[in-house]
Amino acid sequence: MDRLFTHTPRLRRIIADNCLNIHMNSLSISSSMTTLSISLINVQYRDSFFNFLQKMPNLRYLKVEFYSVYLYINGQRWEQMIRNCLTNLERLQFKMLISLNNDQKEEEQIDRILDTFRSQFWLVEHRWFVQCDWSLHKEFASLYTLPYAFDTFCFYSSIQSKSTLSFDNDQRLYDCVHGLIYKPRLFNISSSFHIQFFNIQHLSIEFPITSHFWSIVPRFDHLVSLDALSNNYDEHCQYQLIRRFT
Repeated sequence: MDRLFTHTPRLRRIIADNCLNIHMNSLSISSSMTTLSISLINVQYRDSFFNFLQKMPNLRYLKVEFYSVYLYINGQRWEQMIRNCLTNLERLQFKMLISLNNDQKEEEQIDRILDTFRSQFWLVEHRWFVQCDWSLHKEFASLYTLPYAFDTFCFYSSIQSKSTLSFDNDQRLYDCVHGLIYKPRLFNISSSFHIQFFNIQHLSIEFPITSHFWSIVPRFDHLVSLDALSNNYDEHCQYQLIRRFT
């Protein structure tokens, strides 16, 4: 692993599972690296990740996707890390999974999480904003920076959202999303009004659908592939498909 990093000076993007965790502290990565996009699939130790970042003091752009709840990092810990080790960082984009406690109200937990991202460092110095999406009675929530910086977004149930950003109707916060998976299991589904997708190219959708879907995907002029599914196919589903996509 160390030899690989030594011989790839132009490396900019890393997708890693447990193997990176084993070697992270000893990797000889270039200190001149200014851009890094990394996805950590099953790394359970935050300190190893922070030690890894400390080897890149000239980093200006960092994009991170965490697939493990063990890697959740609150705003205070991020702030401390950036102030001490990543002083040149200009742009931070991340998406993290958060484990929710079933014994506490979801919204109260979300408020405590967001409060760690409401300091002057986040809102004034850098103007970095975050949003948390969660579903009632689900054990996980998703925390990400705004604008949303990733290619795919999934709807499997009704989403509730809270953010550190004040919204207006002119904001385009999800233009990076090109793939949408829309398969809600609840008939009455809703989401915050600012979640809209204008650049969808690949759509996977489960019928029947409600007016909520049309509110979040107002147009389809970029669509190149459509995966339409239905467990109870009937004429109404066929009508929805023909009316909207022809």
